[in-house]
Amino acid sequence: ELCVNVGARDPQGLAEELALLLEGAIVTAQVSQKPEAAKIAKRAAEVLITESLTGIAKSVKE
Repeated sequence: ELCVNVGARDPQGLAEELALLLEGAIVTAQVSQKPEAAKIAKRAAEVLITESLTGIAKSVKE
């Protein structure tokens, strides 16, 4: 619903991508003991959201 409210071009797709990203970050943090997984996931989520709202992809490293 949130993805619809913000005007995502593909709200269902964005929601699925963000959910998978979140689950992956949690598993990575637990299995590999990498607490920075959350920060990396946040940057990746920003890229997904920006692209979904504007159609312009940016680098994850920005």
